[in-house]
Amino acid sequence: MADLTTRVESDVASHGLTIFAVASNFVYDVVESAQRRGFTSTLIDNLGTADRDLPNLEKLSDRSDRARPFTIGLSSAHHRGQALVACADQGFRQPFTLVDPTAIVAHSTTFGHSAYVNAGVVIGPHTHIGCAASINRSASLGHDNNIGFSTSVGPGAILAGHVTLGSCVSVGAGAVILPDVVVHDGATVGAGAVVTHDVDAFDVVVRNPARVLKQSDIIPLLTCPYCDAR
Repeated sequence: MADLTTRVESDVASHGLTIFAVASNFVYDVVESAQRRGFTSTLIDNLGTADRDLPNLEKLSDRSDRARPFTIGLSSAHHRGQALVACADQGFRQPFTLVDPTAIVAHSTTFGHSAYVNAGVVIGPHTHIGCAASINRSASLGHDNNIGFSTSVGPGAILAGHVTLGSCVSVGAGAVILPDVVVHDGATVGAGAVVTHDVDAFDVVVRNPARVLKQSDIIPLLTCPYCDAR
């Protein structure tokens, strides 16, 4: 795995990075992380709705370089997974995990395909960041966390030790999740919530201590098209 990661990173340094799915202005964060890493980026607008002022923007076409390493330009849970599936369907072959150089990441941290770690994040030992997951600005993840496929952790969120987030979980800005809590697939933790106990699948929890506000729409859960991980 280390050899593969080194080879893909070498390809990015040599040939640049494709950022796919750029309709959200969150892509500017991704672009700046790539710039801080010293990577040049080409942005692929697969929907035709991206900000025209984005640098190096091009529409998805038959001429798009599908061999160049790519990452995802969206932040929201589930949509990142959908974009990763779209990349595979379009023939993009080299998913790349982008970690901002200002992040502090334990050496024992492991990553899935096309995850993203934004500026100022701290990740403790023996934590796994799943495929297509996004860890936003200044979030803090403790030791032995497991972050599922296409899950999004918002700015400034704090996850204590041994926290598990399932697939397509959304954690809002400034939320706190206490040790040993499991947040199941498709659940949403509202901004500023303090989660002291497990959260059932597709529940929306808010406040301190967190309580169930409602259940969100149940959506089909995806798996990584490059490894079938959830």
